[in-house]
Amino acid sequence: KMVQQAGSKPQGKKISWEELAKHNVGYDCWMAVRGKVYNVTDWVPKHPGGYDTIVLNGGRDGTQLFEAHHPIKTSLLLQKYYVGEVEYDGEHPYSPLMSPVYSERIQKVQH
Repeated sequence: KMVQQAGSKPQGKKISWEELAKHNVGYDCWMAVRGKVYNVTDWVPKHPGGYDTIVLNGGRDGTQLFEAHHPIKTSLLLQKYYVGEVEYDGEHPYSPLMSPVYSERIQKVQH
Protein backbone atom coordinates (compact mmCIF):
# COMPACT_ATOMS: atom_id res chain seq x y z
CA LYS A 1 0.00 0.00 0.00
CA MET A 2 1.42 3.36 -1.02
CA VAL A 3 1.47 6.14 1.55
CA GLN A 4 1.75 9.78 0.54
CA GLN A 5 2.01 12.85 2.70
CA ALA A 6 1.06 16.28 1.39
CA GLY A 7 3.90 17.78 -0.61
CA SER A 8 6.03 14.62 -0.66
CA LYS A 9 6.84 11.88 -3.10
CA PRO A 10 4.96 8.59 -2.70
CA GLN A 11 6.59 6.13 -0.33
CA GLY A 12 6.12 2.41 -0.45
CA LYS A 13 5.72 0.05 2.41
CA LYS A 14 8.55 -0.82 4.79
CA ILE A 15 10.19 -4.10 3.87
CA SER A 16 12.29 -6.08 6.33
CA TRP A 17 15.53 -7.79 5.35
CA GLU A 18 13.82 -11.10 6.07
CA GLU A 19 11.05 -10.29 3.60
CA LEU A 20 13.53 -9.08 0.98
CA ALA A 21 15.57 -12.29 1.33
CA LYS A 22 12.53 -14.39 0.32
CA HIS A 23 12.55 -12.87 -3.17
CA ASN A 24 15.81 -14.33 -4.47
CA VAL A 25 14.94 -16.41 -7.54
CA GLY A 26 14.36 -15.55 -11.20
CA TYR A 27 10.58 -15.88 -11.01
CA ASP A 28 10.42 -13.71 -7.85
CA CYS A 29 13.38 -11.33 -7.72
CA TRP A 30 13.59 -8.22 -5.54
CA MET A 31 16.69 -6.23 -4.72
CA ALA A 32 17.58 -3.16 -2.69
CA VAL A 33 19.52 -0.22 -4.10
CA ARG A 34 20.25 2.75 -1.84
CA GLY A 35 17.61 1.64 0.67
CA LYS A 36 14.83 1.31 -1.89
CA VAL A 37 13.42 -2.10 -2.81
CA TYR A 38 12.63 -3.00 -6.40
CA ASN A 39 10.75 -5.99 -7.80
CA VAL A 40 12.89 -6.66 -10.85
CA THR A 41 11.26 -10.01 -11.71
CA ASP A 42 9.97 -8.78 -15.08
CA TRP A 43 13.43 -7.40 -15.93
CA VAL A 44 15.36 -10.63 -15.18
CA PRO A 45 14.94 -12.23 -18.66
CA LYS A 46 15.72 -8.89 -20.35
CA HIS A 47 18.79 -7.94 -18.27
CA PRO A 48 21.67 -7.20 -20.68
CA GLY A 49 24.20 -8.41 -18.11
CA GLY A 50 22.56 -11.81 -18.01
CA TYR A 51 20.11 -13.74 -15.87
CA ASP A 52 22.69 -14.90 -13.31
CA THR A 53 24.06 -11.44 -12.59
CA ILE A 54 20.73 -10.05 -11.49
CA VAL A 55 19.36 -13.18 -9.79
CA LEU A 56 22.52 -13.74 -7.73
CA ASN A 57 21.84 -10.34 -6.17
CA GLY A 58 18.15 -10.97 -5.65
CA GLY A 59 16.92 -10.83 -2.08
CA ARG A 60 19.64 -8.50 -0.82
CA ASP A 61 21.33 -5.12 -1.14
CA GLY A 62 22.85 -4.78 -4.59
CA THR A 63 23.83 -1.12 -4.33
CA GLN A 64 27.56 -1.47 -4.90
CA LEU A 65 27.26 -3.91 -7.78
CA PHE A 66 24.45 -1.92 -9.39
CA GLU A 67 26.34 1.37 -9.24
CA ALA A 68 29.61 -0.19 -10.40
CA HIS A 69 28.08 -1.59 -13.60
CA HIS A 70 25.33 0.85 -14.62
CA PRO A 71 25.32 4.41 -15.90
CA ILE A 72 23.47 6.93 -13.75
CA LYS A 73 20.50 6.99 -16.15
CA THR A 74 19.80 3.34 -15.38
CA SER A 75 18.75 4.24 -11.84
CA LEU A 76 15.86 6.17 -13.37
CA LEU A 77 14.62 2.96 -15.03
CA LEU A 78 14.35 1.31 -11.63
CA GLN A 79 11.52 3.62 -10.59
CA LYS A 80 8.86 1.57 -12.34
CA TYR A 81 9.90 -1.48 -10.30
CA TYR A 82 9.76 0.31 -6.92
CA VAL A 83 8.10 -1.63 -4.08
CA GLY A 84 9.11 0.16 -0.89
CA GLU A 85 11.86 1.07 1.55
CA VAL A 86 14.14 -1.23 3.47
CA GLU A 87 13.28 -1.28 7.15
CA TYR A 88 16.67 -1.04 8.84
CA ASP A 89 16.96 -3.03 12.02
CA GLY A 90 20.52 -2.12 13.03
CA GLU A 91 21.87 -5.57 12.16
CA HIS A 92 22.13 -5.19 8.41
CA PRO A 93 24.39 -2.69 6.69
CA TYR A 94 23.08 0.44 5.10
CA SER A 95 24.40 1.18 1.64
CA PRO A 96 27.51 3.41 1.58
CA LEU A 97 27.09 7.15 1.25
CA MET A 98 27.24 8.58 -2.24
CA SER A 99 30.32 10.59 -3.07
CA PRO A 100 29.59 14.29 -3.64
CA VAL A 101 30.55 13.92 -7.32
CA TYR A 102 28.19 10.97 -7.86
CA SER A 103 25.39 12.75 -6.00
CA GLU A 104 25.84 15.87 -8.13
CA ARG A 105 25.73 13.81 -11.34
CA ILE A 106 22.53 12.10 -10.28
CA GLN A 107 20.91 15.46 -9.61
CA LYS A 108 21.86 16.66 -13.11
CA VAL A 109 20.43 13.54 -14.75
CA GLN A 110 17.18 13.73 -12.80
CA HIS A 111 16.50 17.38 -13.69
